[in-house]
Amino acid sequence: MGAYISSLRAFHKQRGERELMPGKSIEKWDEPLKYAQDAHKIFRNAESNRKGKDIKEANVLVEKAMKTLELRYDHISFSPCII
Repeated sequence: MGAYISSLRAFHKQRGERELMPGKSIEKWDEPLKYAQDAHKIFRNAESNRKGKDIKEANVLVEKAMKTLELRYDHISFSPCII
C-alpha cells in the first residue's frame, strides 16, 4: 500500500508541475489518493487486531479497507494505452 500511495503522490506531483494534457485537472486524483490513504490506515488497524488475536474484527476491517480501495476507481478514468 505504501508503494501504491507513493506512486499516486508522484503522479499527482508530476501532473501538477507540468501539464501533460492541457486543460485537464489533477484534482480528480485527490480522491483516489485519499481513499488509498484511508484504506492503508484501515489495513494497519486490521493487522493490529490480528496481532491482538481479534481475528473476527481484523477480517471485518480488511473487508472495509478493500471496499475503500474499490471506491478510488469511481474517481479516475483510464485512457486506453496504444503500444
